[in-house]
Amino acid sequence: MNYRGSQRFGLLLIAISSVAAVQAAGLADLRATQDATAAELRARDDCMLWVDFADAAAQGLRFAPGPDEGVLTHTTGRWPGQTAARISHGMLMREAIHIPDAGFTLCCWLRVNDLEKVDRLGHKRIAGGVMTVGSGYYNGWRLLVAPASASITFELGRPEIGARRVASSGHLITGGWHHVAVTWNHETLAMWLDGQLRAETVVAMAYNPAPEPAWLRIGECGSGLGVLDFEIADLGFFSTSLSPETLAALGDPDRDFRRAITRFLAQVPPRPDDPADEEAYRRHFDPLFALTGCDDSEAYRVAVTRSRLRVAESYRREGRLEAARDAYGEVANDDGVGLHHRAAAMLALGDLHRDRAEYEAARQEYEKTREFFTARHEEFRTAAMERLRELSDLPDGAALTSSRQRRIDRISHPGLRLYVSPTGADADPGTEEKPFQTLERARDAVRQLKQKGALPEGGVAVIVRGGVYRRETESFALTEADSGSPEAPIIYQAAPGETPVLRGGRAVSGFEPLGDSDAAERIPTAAREHVLQLDLRAAGVTDFGRLQPRGQGTGTTHEPDLPAHLELFFDGRPMSLARWPNDTPKMSERFTTVDLSDQKTINDNGTEIARESDVFSYLDPRQLAALSAMRRRQWDLTR
Repeated sequence: MNYRGSQRFGLLLIAISSVAAVQAAGLADLRATQDATAAELRARDDCMLWVDFADAAAQGLRFAPGPDEGVLTHTTGRWPGQTAARISHGMLMREAIHIPDAGFTLCCWLRVNDLEKVDRLGHKRIAGGVMTVGSGYYNGWRLLVAPASASITFELGRPEIGARRVASSGHLITGGWHHVAVTWNHETLAMWLDGQLRAETVVAMAYNPAPEPAWLRIGECGSGLGVLDFEIADLGFFSTSLSPETLAALGDPDRDFRRAITRFLAQVPPRPDDPADEEAYRRHFDPLFALTGCDDSEAYRVAVTRSRLRVAESYRREGRLEAARDAYGEVANDDGVGLHHRAAAMLALGDLHRDRAEYEAARQEYEKTREFFTARHEEFRTAAMERLRELSDLPDGAALTSSRQRRIDRISHPGLRLYVSPTGADADPGTEEKPFQTLERARDAVRQLKQKGALPEGGVAVIVRGGVYRRETESFALTEADSGSPEAPIIYQAAPGETPVLRGGRAVSGFEPLGDSDAAERIPTAAREHVLQLDLRAAGVTDFGRLQPRGQGTGTTHEPDLPAHLELFFDGRPMSLARWPNDTPKMSERFTTVDLSDQKTINDNGTEIARESDVFSYLDPRQLAALSAMRRRQWDLTR
């Protein structure tokens, strides 16, 4: 036997052993597993009652229709083969189940369909009863549901003062099956939902039974509750608090099955390097696809979907594109599959065409994906749009390049080049040897070309040479008149290897020490020697602008084009105007405190502020020095 034959024989053994492992665990048929679990619970010594609803009368229950002629119907429960009772406008009744001193557990499968928000008497209701013994508020107990808040509550009745309760909110999904369990050991009352502890509270009290004759009523619980439309299956009562392990297993029937599925998939080898081994690779998934009675298991559905995608990818690697298209299509069109898996399959259908340079067919698939995920999932809609952009205007059969690369290619071969240099002249023709001096001259030259007719094929490139272009008075403006087209773009770009700089400011130099002056006296002695000064007017700067509030949130009308006052930059960093306190990263250190003296104040959100006053006072040595200097200069402090 050659190596490949031995390898495939080994793969077949693994696949067979995988099926055996799953079936040996008793999980190939979920119904059989759950039936065995129910049988074990019924056989427990502490089981007071178990109702499977296949024959309610044989289990001591009778149906009492409500005033609106309710009907008891049988439906399929959480998994195929499980029988559920659907109750609305009526109730199932039998002798009461009282809570013994040893403890108590109630468990069932429950699906809430609807709540009549207005009862027969015209009262609005937000909660409906599932089952009760007695009133459930002043005596006995009751289980109720409020669909709007996704909550389920269990209450123990107390005389006069009302019920003690435990509730789980936000986890109950209307229309979905949930396993509900309540335990009480006369100290701790706990609520379990789908195998998880959702709520618990201390309830140390004696059980207060309902007066005789007392009944267990399932549905139409009254006592201020609305009428629920719900389904119930596998209802059990126990005289002890079942263990957390038991409740976790009851509420999560997929738990062991998930573990078996995980072990099975872990045995599937990585994808093969040789296309000839793809068929053997796909056979690893056959045992999973052959399992029956598991369609209601979320773990099984997810595992099968992921495996179907892996099989489709295998066909794609092998070059069997039609088989790959069929496999991807099954996932893409399956309404029971998660959106992320459907997205992967739908995008892959387009990718199959894209990889064969069938770009029109690929665009159609991506467009279907974009439309499908609109208002469903933005990430997947965006993924389809990105693929559409990559294939934009790409003809069938062309080499596949990214849209970015195609844009680069379009602008890399201009039909005409115009050059600009700080050392050029606008009277020159704008060639490489005799460039223009200003960007405006180059812009106007392009406009003249457009006025004469179409731009040359490949468009026009304005090559900006290195150097400084002064823009102290106005910005360089381009309008829609300066636009090109995809076939003839207009591009402004730096010359290769050169760095043009558009400078809106003026470089100044000649800073000197502060020296002795009135201004120097306003600066602390320790800082004075670090201060430099420059006469801006002597440096040719005469327009200092206007210092005024700018931007939003300034208490003034927002003017986005309001020019800034004169700014100073050093080593590329903007310098702050002199101020005290200094501008620091810590907000609390940017301000000083003032003394309100004897002014009248009001309380503003916990802070005392002056009322109707524009006067404040404070005492600080630095400000005293500045004040003295200003007085010597006889500055008007009222402005």
